[in-house]
Amino acid sequence: MPKTPCKFEISVNAELLQQIAKYVSQFKADDTVPALRMQFWDKNRAIRFDAENKETGQGFTGLLMPLRDDGPYKACYPTVQEPEPMPEAAKQVMAVTESEPIAA
Repeated sequence: MPKTPCKFEISVNAELLQQIAKYVSQFKADDTVPALRMQFWDKNRAIRFDAENKETGQGFTGLLMPLRDDGPYKACYPTVQEPEPMPEAAKQVMAVTESEPIAA
């Protein structure tokens, strides 16, 4: 272990990091180690990931934003929210309009 303090720390969403690493591990040429190059600018900027399949020439570039230091950490990607329940009055209007078509 190094004896000097680190320059900065970064916390990331482990699930998203795992998805990037898993994709790159499948992206490699058959007889090579799946290398994933990571570039850091500072603790508040995106981390850049690069990989290349030397056989096909295909490249991969991905970005992952660090989690904020002020935790607790919350997902910053879209999540599905349950719709609010329909008010009783609206249910009654729906029932009437569905059973009795509106005249043109």
